[in-house]
Amino acid sequence: MRRGRCSGKPSAAWLVFCGIAEAIELSEENYIAAGVDTVRLKLVHVSNAEAEARLERDELEKFPQVLESMQRARSMASAAVYPREFEALNPAPVVAVLSRDDAGKFVELVRRKTGVSLYERAVKIAVEGDVFIVAIEYHCG
Repeated sequence: MRRGRCSGKPSAAWLVFCGIAEAIELSEENYIAAGVDTVRLKLVHVSNAEAEARLERDELEKFPQVLESMQRARSMASAAVYPREFEALNPAPVVAVLSRDDAGKFVELVRRKTGVSLYERAVKIAVEGDVFIVAIEYHCG
């Protein structure tokens, strides 16, 4: 299994994108308990993916960092199909940095639309005809 930067176990981000996040306990409470002031969201634009939820632009205007990162993802982190067969062929995600409070509000918006917390797994979100994979970036200590 691929190893993250911390020795001993795979990085949580790797597990989330591999769809096996349940292998370790990932939760909003654990993330916030780590004392973070900001939360990093990873975004990848995907041309051919079925969205789990649709967000309207006016819903996202409260989160200008997310909107700006979505615009950047369209040109810098776009894939025809995600994930591809080899990880090296996948684009590096664009990162949006939100305050803990804004992140909590954004996660709650996504949870209302999908029934899923971004602290549990990545979610495919449609915005103005584009689909983005959005996930919380987990990191070691």
